Amino acid sequence: MKKILMIALVFLLPQLAFSQTAETKVKRIRQLYNEAQEAAKYKDSEEWVEHGAWSLKFESMINYAGGGPVKHRTEILLTSPYEADEPDHPRFNTVIPRLVRETIERSVTIYREWLFDPETEDFIFCYQRVAGYNGPKEQRLYFDKGRLIKAVPASIDENWMEEPSALIEKAQAFKEMVRTYNLIE
Repeated sequence: MKKILMIALVFLLPQLAFSQTAETKVKRIRQLYNEAQEAAKYKDSEEWVEHGAWSLKFESMINYAGGGPVKHRTEILLTSPYEADEPDHPRFNTVIPRLVRETIERSVTIYREWLFDPETEDFIFCYQRVAGYNGPKEQRLYFDKGRLIKAVPASIDENWMEEPSALIEKAQAFKEMVRTYNLIE
């Protein structure tokens, strides 16, 4: 009996520790998300500088053969790297992505947000919502070091929802766009 209990503990303790660690990370991600949303309220206002709410915006309208017109809007909310506040720092006057908002309008409307950690610049969260034929569906995905740690709901049956690997790839593309933007003076 003691052996069975010991074996069970050996397998359950790491799971319990991961669960607590994941929940701590999710809590921090939610806090960073709320902070980014608060800063985003000031974009396009006179107070945008004080709140670090500057952005890059992209808009396109494409008519796909067989698919019809697709309107695509992407806005990247930017922030300064924490360590780049000093004028002699090599990253002074550079920006990093903080929050990306994407809307795709076609036969369905797709909305996504990507959140980046302002300290590490890592992609840490994605919210996606599809208003389609079967009504609206949404999902929240939490990441740590390029790995999915939590999804709510865990899975979703919707063709227009992106898989975690595709979301990670797009997050990398957004970071690369901003890195390239920093090269333009």
